[in-house]
Amino acid sequence: LLSGIDPYYLQRIRPPVLWYFLACAIPLVMVWMALAAWLYLRWLLALPLVALESCSPYQALKQSVHFTRGWHRSIGVAVLTVLLI
Repeated sequence: LLSGIDPYYLQRIRPPVLWYFLACAIPLVMVWMALAAWLYLRWLLALPLVALESCSPYQALKQSVHFTRGWHRSIGVAVLTVLLI
């Protein structure tokens, strides 16, 4: 939608095509972010399991899902706190 338009023109004039693009792109980005966050919280412990307990990657992902079940909110708060600090 925006391929042939100068970025300076988009910033200054804000034509209707910019708003169409944003209306299409923002929901897709939000879905992607939610899915990425959900998978991140489920698989957070997979790397330490592979590195410290010599698990196979598939087994580490399964164990990480098992260990984090029911703790997504607490883990999410901890991760966001570390990122903000």
